[in-house]
Amino acid sequence: IKMMRVAVKILIYAIDCALAKFETVRLRNVVGNHAPEAEQMLSLVLEQRYDNNPRVIVEQSTNKFYYYQWGETLIGLCHGDGVKHAELPMIMASDAPKMWGNTLFRYIFIGHIHHQAVKEYQGCSTESINTITPNDAWHAGAGYRSRKNIKLMVMHKKFGEIERITKDISMIRGEK
Repeated sequence: IKMMRVAVKILIYAIDCALAKFETVRLRNVVGNHAPEAEQMLSLVLEQRYDNNPRVIVEQSTNKFYYYQWGETLIGLCHGDGVKHAELPMIMASDAPKMWGNTLFRYIFIGHIHHQAVKEYQGCSTESINTITPNDAWHAGAGYRSRKNIKLMVMHKKFGEIERITKDISMIRGEK
């Protein structure tokens, strides 16, 4: 329950910060293989928290793949477990052919492997992103030592990604 409490606090903080800057905040908690029911419950909690705020959209779905078109930019999200990353661009094109055809900049972000890896394919790039969570006993014992950070990617409606900010976990914690 401690981790659930922390997750709720982090997401409420992030949503509130985004509300101070943006007209609309859209949240999509992508279901993965770690704790899918808990991840769905987290979305339900946030949906209830922002129920009376029309500027916050909490999307609910158990679909493992999510696509969002913003102008000429197409963003895909998936946890990444159970699928070969090289197949993700064609999965996106098959799942969302109209969005694919109406966009020039296409990105798929993956969380499963918890370390950064970027690959460009024809028409789309895929990127696995780091995590801010500490290693559990299994990951530590298996030798995983990837950086712990969080990224903000700024997407332009017409030009795709135009800016990126990375914060190491020590910055988030306020460590010196």
